[in-house]
Amino acid sequence: GCLLYDLARYHLGKSRGGGCRRFFRTAAVFFVMLLNMAAQIYIIYNVKRFVSSWAVGEARSSYSEYEEHMYTSTHLNNHGMHRGDKGAFHPENFETLTADQKKVLCQIALSQPAFLMVMLGVWTLGNFGEIKLTFQQAYNVLSLKTAGRGLSAEAEDTEDGVKITKVSVGVKILTMVCVTIPRLVVTLTLLWLGCRWLTATESFADIILNALALTFLIDLNSLLYRTVMPKRDLVDAQKTCVLKDEQLEPSFLNYTADLIWFLLAVFWVWLYVFHVQVVLTEYNY
Repeated sequence: GCLLYDLARYHLGKSRGGGCRRFFRTAAVFFVMLLNMAAQIYIIYNVKRFVSSWAVGEARSSYSEYEEHMYTSTHLNNHGMHRGDKGAFHPENFETLTADQKKVLCQIALSQPAFLMVMLGVWTLGNFGEIKLTFQQAYNVLSLKTAGRGLSAEAEDTEDGVKITKVSVGVKILTMVCVTIPRLVVTLTLLWLGCRWLTATESFADIILNALALTFLIDLNSLLYRTVMPKRDLVDAQKTCVLKDEQLEPSFLNYTADLIWFLLAVFWVWLYVFHVQVVLTEYNY
C-alpha cells in the first residue's frame, strides 16, 4: 500500500521529500515484509521440530499400545505402530488397562471426531480468510491496466486519497514474487501444521489452547505492521485504493464467494480427518 501510494503521488506530481524519502519508505516496507516472513518461517520450523513432532509421536505410541493390548493379533503400519487384525479384537481387554492409559486414550482427539472437526474448521476458516485476502489483493493489482516501466503507477485523486488506475509490469511481478507467493506458501504450511498438531493433541482442553496459540501466527503480519511501521505510512496505505469498481457492484459471485470458501473449508476438514491425516493411520473410529 505504501509503495503504491508513493508511486501514485509521484505520478500526480505531489510527492514530497524527493527520491530519498521514497527510498527509505520503500526500504522500510520491504524490511517489515522480510522480518514477518523470517519470523513466521522460524516459528513454523520450530513448532514442527519441537512441538508437533513430539505430540504426534506421543499420540502414535499411546494408540499403538492400545491396539496391541486390545487385539490378540496385530500388524505394523507404515510408521511401525501396531494395528489390530480383523477378527482379533477383544473388548473385554479394555478393563485391564490402567486408569492413566484409559484417561489418555479417551482424550485422543480422533476419539471425538465431531469436536475435532469443529476445531479444525475454525482453524481452517482463519487460514482460508488469509488465503482469500491474498488472492483478492493479488487480483486487484494484476487486473489493473499495464503502463509505464520499472516500478511505476498511475492514479487519480479521490475524496479519500488516491485510486490506482495503472501499474507497470515490474509492480505486478514484485507483488507476486514478494507478497502473494510467499504469503500463500506460509499460510498453506500453517494450515497443514495446525491441523496436524491439533489432531495429535491428547487433551480436549489443550486442543482449544493450541488453536488459540496458532492463531497469533496468522496475525503476526498485522502485529508487526501496526507496531513497526510509522503511523504516517499506515495512514497513507489506508488512503490507497486499488479495488476495482465492479467488485463493489451486486453480483452472484460477490454474494456467494464467501459461501464457497466456507464449503471448501468444510470439505477440507472432512477430507483431512478421514482420508489425509497421517497422525494415526488406520485409526478405528
